[in-house]
Amino acid sequence: MGLTQKEINRLSPAAQRKIRDAEKNRRESRTTPARKYHNTPCDYQMPDGSVKHFDSVKECRRFAELMLLLKAGEISELECQKEYVLIPATKRPDGKTERACKYVADFVYKDITGETVVEDVKGYRDPKSAGYAKFVIKRKLMLSVFGIAVREV
Repeated sequence: MGLTQKEINRLSPAAQRKIRDAEKNRRESRTTPARKYHNTPCDYQMPDGSVKHFDSVKECRRFAELMLLLKAGEISELECQKEYVLIPATKRPDGKTERACKYVADFVYKDITGETVVEDVKGYRDPKSAGYAKFVIKRKLMLSVFGIAVREV
């Protein structure tokens, strides 16, 4: 708008507040980076009062569904963000270390039959995207290394 502080001070308190809020929103929108997959973070209130943070609304909703199944006794041993080492860290001939290749599952639980279920919540499935291609490779490694077929939700 280009108003000077002197001009802003002459305005009503309500108008000054609106200008301050608009400036604050403008600054925040500039400093908040766009999220890689355009997802919206979401929080889930646990029964004990703690808050569990999720990277997407879809992942949060799936957790809420799994919590109901857990309470109903349909599943057990629910874990979030469980890490699997697909390929351990190794030393190269030049002495440098190659990092381990890991897969982080969104949810891991045992179903009513006692089988371990690994779920990954996907907001989109674009075979052309590099992110999805990387997931497909890790999904295949999970089956090869651990004998676990990852379910896409």
